[in-house]
Amino acid sequence: DWTLLVQAVNNWSESTSALISPFKFLPNWRIDDVMVSFSTPNGGVGAHLDQYDVFIIQGEGKRHWQVGLPDNTLEQLLPHEDLKQVSPFTPLIDEITEPGDILYIPPNHPHNGVAIENSLNYSVGFQAPNGQELVSALADTMIDKCLAENRFGDSERTPTETPELLATKDIKALQSFMIESANDLDVFSDMVASFTTRSHHTLELLVPVEPFTEEAVIGYLNDPEIFVRPVLGIKALINEQNGDFYINGDRVAITDTTRELASILAKNEPLTTERLKSFTDCLINVQMLTSVLNMGYWYID
Repeated sequence: DWTLLVQAVNNWSESTSALISPFKFLPNWRIDDVMVSFSTPNGGVGAHLDQYDVFIIQGEGKRHWQVGLPDNTLEQLLPHEDLKQVSPFTPLIDEITEPGDILYIPPNHPHNGVAIENSLNYSVGFQAPNGQELVSALADTMIDKCLAENRFGDSERTPTETPELLATKDIKALQSFMIESANDLDVFSDMVASFTTRSHHTLELLVPVEPFTEEAVIGYLNDPEIFVRPVLGIKALINEQNGDFYINGDRVAITDTTRELASILAKNEPLTTERLKSFTDCLINVQMLTSVLNMGYWYID
């Protein structure tokens, strides 16, 4: 009655990565990884909570699932940052999943899955940053970019008879000053695009031993049997606010000329040389493709 859990299997297995495709009705930045679990009969991790959405796909075998409603009275057992086990709960869903079944579990809904027979499950987990992570990332961005260096001022202050008092008026003024300092949507969008494309798990980056030249890339694209593929698990997007391309946390500036190619790369789908050749007439498109190849985020197969 044991269970083995392996996170981010989609970063290493092409067939596991393909399980993300049915969830493309959601934006790519919301997908985190695909965790695989194997359990022998009666195996499971116990009743627990996840703080993010998850779709659980039954691959092999059968599993008995119980899912309850959020309940603040549940007791947390054996506190651990990666697994929030809780006390028994009253199930709202009580079902047996068979191969091909999909179970959706919203955040903070207690659930418990027990294998009836040898059971293989695939959990498509969602990226759900908390407020602390976003505030910390924004602070790091502002420090790195030397932003918000102006200081608080109160030129209209009047004399006080209670200098020991931190007045509510002053607290609100400082809060407004801080919020105004962080209220640049361009800065925030840059931070959040970088944050949401940065992998939380190890990637098999394929950085070439000898960097590709633009001439070499054009040469490869003349071979009809070659594919250009993204590294498994790589995250990419187009930031609508500033228009740029982000991949694994890196920002790549794009222009009207490179926008179409960047949008294609952001879909993270293998490309034929026939499809890419139409972009080789433009040098800056070739430069962008060469750049992502040299960063190890895409590779020639």
